[in-house]
Amino acid sequence: MSPMRLKLIRKQNLVVISIKPVGQSPLEFLKKINERITTSDIVVFTRQLSIMVNAGLPITDALNYYSDPNQRPDAKKWRLKY
Repeated sequence: MSPMRLKLIRKQNLVVISIKPVGQSPLEFLKKINERITTSDIVVFTRQLSIMVNAGLPITDALNYYSDPNQRPDAKKWRLKY
């Protein structure tokens, strides 16, 4: 653990009981996304997102559109699990 992190922990009067490694590296997460979402999907997504935001729709509503299975049959593809 880095000295800076240790200082932050001590500053908050916390005690480390155990440390476990994270399940996967960030690169593996990106690989999983790349397997499901194609470049064409990203182009369509950004174009549609741009249209919705420029039309005055809040970005949160525009992004929720992509995760709603009632709106989009391919919504499962866009859901990311962390």
